[in-house]
Amino acid sequence: MIVVTEDVEIGNACKENDIRCVLLDSETIFRIILEELTQYKER
Repeated sequence: MIVVTEDVEIGNACKENDIRCVLLDSETIFRIILEELTQYKER
């Protein structure tokens, strides 16, 4: 299991407890959304 979160506190808890975690920021989330939306534009 891998935790995907935007919450820094959860990210820190994951590090402290050796839990795999992907910490996303708002810019990364928007980039992913824009990439997905671009696929619809190209159809």
